[in-house]
Amino acid sequence: MKMLKLLLSLSVLSLLALMVTGCGGGRVNAKVIIPDNEVHVKLHSFELVADKLTIPAGSVTFKAINTDVVTHEMLVIPVADATMELPYDRTIARLSEDALVSLGEVPEIEAHTKGEVTLDLTPGTYILLCNLVGHYQAGMHTVLTVE
Repeated sequence: MKMLKLLLSLSVLSLLALMVTGCGGGRVNAKVIIPDNEVHVKLHSFELVADKLTIPAGSVTFKAINTDVVTHEMLVIPVADATMELPYDRTIARLSEDALVSLGEVPEIEAHTKGEVTLDLTPGTYILLCNLVGHYQAGMHTVLTVE
């Protein structure tokens, strides 16, 4: 009788162990592969962070996510080089868009929402930026190189 109880207890424990490990007890380490022509851009607290800073020329999709509590936007501006000074107008606390060549943008992205734009980019240097009042000057820009 003791032997039967022992075998029954071991069987139940083995079955429980199989259920725990076989039903989601382990972690799956899946990698999300982002295509070379896709750039994810995070906008938050006067930061604009792209997941790639160098991409191949051609059709590029910018997927912007605003994780902030205020509205942001993302413009794509071609520049001669990364040190080029952009036309900042202190009277309006933003870049003068009339003096810029914007290839496209993700317009006003409300707090905690997303937006995207697909553009055809040739090799060169580009600035990704938010040009809402005070945002560019506060540091919401980054350099993107297209090869």
